Amino acid sequence: LKVEEGTIAVTCFGLGAAIGTVVGGIRGQTIYNKPGGRHAIAVIMGVTTALGALPGFWFINTSDYGSHNLWLYFGCLVGGVLAGVTPPNVRAVLLNVNPPETRGSMFAFYSQIDDVGKGGGPALVAGLIMASGRRFAFNVAMTGWLVCGCVLLTLRGFIDADVVRAQEQVEDELDGVVA
Repeated sequence: LKVEEGTIAVTCFGLGAAIGTVVGGIRGQTIYNKPGGRHAIAVIMGVTTALGALPGFWFINTSDYGSHNLWLYFGCLVGGVLAGVTPPNVRAVLLNVNPPETRGSMFAFYSQIDDVGKGGGPALVAGLIMASGRRFAFNVAMTGWLVCGCVLLTLRGFIDADVVRAQEQVEDELDGVVA
């Protein structure tokens, strides 16, 4: 790809991520608030994260992007939308499974892990590029998205109990203040 074409591809991914974040956050809140929504949001986060890797696998492993690279740009847009769904919903889930007095430290930990991923991921990929080439390195990165999607799917089995436990802790503390 030429620099201009790569720039358009990255811009399409970023635009898709912005759309996915806004729409995913709004729809995620609506889904979360419905009966059974906690399970559903865990599934949505896992599936969209895993599916977000598929366009990446495609554009990393092909060189024919169609007329004027339209399929590349479309794939980047779709990948961005799918990648953008999870972040606002993960924050909402974390907020609901932790009692108020631990949310500050929990979000500090979340921010640290997120930052390590933002710095460590590119460093790992750079090392893999040097050792095994660009295509292999980026395929490993996309595989990480699949693993992350599977981990997010496991939330389905725990989210209800964790939310109830956090709510009970708040109620117990409020009962102690009132009594």
